[in-house]
Amino acid sequence: MLCLLAGPLSAAWTWSTRSSGGDLWLTAAQDGAPLFDLRLGAGGAIAELDYRPAAGADLLANPYGDNDTDRVIQWTLWSDSYAVATPSGSEPFNEDLAGSGDGTFSPIVAVNAGPGVIDIYAVPQDQWDRSLNGAMQARYAALTRYELLPNGVLKVRRVIRTADIAGPADGGHAYDVYFEQWNPFKVGAGAFNAYALSLDAGGQPDWWYQANEDIPYYQYLPAADSFGYAVMYQTSAWLTQPVVGVVYGTKELNLASDPELAGVSGRSVFNSMGWGAETPGDQGIALLPALQLFDVPSRSVIDYSYYLVLRPHAEAPLKSDLEQLSAGAPAPALYGAGHAFTGDLAAIVPLLDASLGATGVRTENLATLLHAAASRPAAR
Repeated sequence: MLCLLAGPLSAAWTWSTRSSGGDLWLTAAQDGAPLFDLRLGAGGAIAELDYRPAAGADLLANPYGDNDTDRVIQWTLWSDSYAVATPSGSEPFNEDLAGSGDGTFSPIVAVNAGPGVIDIYAVPQDQWDRSLNGAMQARYAALTRYELLPNGVLKVRRVIRTADIAGPADGGHAYDVYFEQWNPFKVGAGAFNAYALSLDAGGQPDWWYQANEDIPYYQYLPAADSFGYAVMYQTSAWLTQPVVGVVYGTKELNLASDPELAGVSGRSVFNSMGWGAETPGDQGIALLPALQLFDVPSRSVIDYSYYLVLRPHAEAPLKSDLEQLSAGAPAPALYGAGHAFTGDLAAIVPLLDASLGATGVRTENLATLLHAAASRPAAR
C-alpha cells in the first residue's frame, strides 16, 4: 500500500492510496474512519466515487451502455468546427479523456506519484464514435494531476496540448474548442437529487435545481456571474447524506499575450444537464464547468483546475470552505504554441510533448503502471 499524505492536513482528515487488483484507489478518511474511495481509471479519469458508510455505494452515475468511458469524472473536448454526416444526421468532433463510446480506453503513458500528488499522462486520440476517426481525429497530450488537499478536498488539474485535426480539408490547424469538466453524479435515494449554486447565510441551499423538475440544460452561465461552485445533495437528507462540491472559481479566462493567440477569444462558463426522467434505473445530474474557446490554433496549451469537496453531510463550515476555494481557484489559461513557460508548466509541457511520441497502454488498471520507469515520458 502506498501512503501519500498531502502535507500538513487538517487533524480530522487524511488521504491515502492503495492498489488492489491492478486498480489505483484514493481514500479520504475523517477522524481515522475511511469515508470516500475514488478509483482512478481510463485516461486518468475518476472511474468510481464510493461512499464507504453506505456499503460502498458509488455516487457516480450508472455506466452508459457497455462502456466505462462515459459516466466517469473526466474532460471531454468538442468542436463544432467539424462534423461528419452519418445515417442519423451528423456528428461533431468529440474526444474524451477516458476513451471512446465502444469502451476503447485512451492510452496511458505514465502514472507518477509523489507526496500528495498523482500525475497521469495520457494521449486521447479517438472520436467518441471511433468509426469517424478516418474523417476527423486528433492526438492530444494530456496531464491529469490530483492533489490531495486538507479537509477532504481533491484538486483536479487538467493540462493539454491541442493538436491538428487530421482529415478536414483546411488541415484542422485552428478550430473552436469546448473543453468541459464532465462530473456525472447519480440520482437516487442513496445518492443525490439536486444541486445548488449558492448557499445562504445559514449554510442552506438558496439557488438550487432538482432532478426531473428544472435542471438547466447547457445554460452557459458565465463563471464570473456565478459564485464559482456547485453542490450535489439529497433534498431530504441535507444533514445526513453525503454532499459533493465542485468548485471552479469565478475568474475570467487568462489568454496569454502570445502572437499565435491574436485572433482567439473565449470565456469560462458553468453548464449542467440531467437525464433519466423516463428511466428510473438510470438517472443522473452532470455538473459541467467548461471553457468555450474560438479559433484556437493547434499546439496551444490549456491549463484548467477545479476542486472536488467531499463531505459525509452538510455542515456549518461548508459555505465558507466553498467560498474560500472559489476565491483562490486559479484562472483557467490558454497559451500559444511558442509560449516561454515558467514555473511548473516549464516541466509539465516538455513531458506532454514527449508523451505524443509514446505508444502508451490502453488500460484502466493504473496501479500496474505506477512508477513504471519504462513508460514514463522523458523531457527533451
